[in-house]
Amino acid sequence: MNSILPKNSRIELKFVSSDIFYHQIKNWIYLHKNCFKKIYKPRHVNNIYFDDNNLGTFTDNIYGNTSRSKFRYRWYDNFKDISGGNFEIKYKRNIYGWKEKFKIINLSSLSKLSWKLIVEQIKSQLPEYKKIYFEKYCLPTILNRYHREYYLSHDRNFRITLDKDIEIFDQRSKSSPNFKTKALRDNNLIIEIKFERNKRSEIQGLLDNMPIRNSRNSKYINSIRQVSGI
Repeated sequence: MNSILPKNSRIELKFVSSDIFYHQIKNWIYLHKNCFKKIYKPRHVNNIYFDDNNLGTFTDNIYGNTSRSKFRYRWYDNFKDISGGNFEIKYKRNIYGWKEKFKIINLSSLSKLSWKLIVEQIKSQLPEYKKIYFEKYCLPTILNRYHREYYLSHDRNFRITLDKDIEIFDQRSKSSPNFKTKALRDNNLIIEIKFERNKRSEIQGLLDNMPIRNSRNSKYINSIRQVSGI
């Protein structure tokens, strides 16, 4: 990757707690001095994660590599109908992150598609300079789903997402999507605060009275650990 960070790179801080503290976190958001308000209707986020045969993107995260990538197909709400989603490459360099999105068409129901067909459809619609990249990381590993709420500060500088009810489905060694047999439910509550790089100096004031501490977290990493016992 280019050594210069792209203009759309931003900082994401993640906080993880048990979902039993959901209402406590909601109160912190609603009572915050930055006057956070809901900006979208809450919805379900669905993701298919891809990796290589050696789980290279998983390993990069575990060892804390400062430059790493993540590959996923994302769509919203209807779990089985995957039409209208985007293939995303999410990049991370140190504390900065950004992503590229590619609209994918001609996909339908999970129950009607094989993984081979899904991978072929995604690859055929990527630009040439990304196809080679995806060829290396095109093994479906995890399908997950969670409920997300969206909040924005009054000055529009800080965005919070609140994720809960995380469901995980192991896709390794499967010829077609497994959306019925899931791992144990993940009881985590995940809070992400996202903001532009030039707002970094303001973050300490934003986190005043935050009831939980900042921590490294990745839904993909947690999902692999949950299904494999790593």
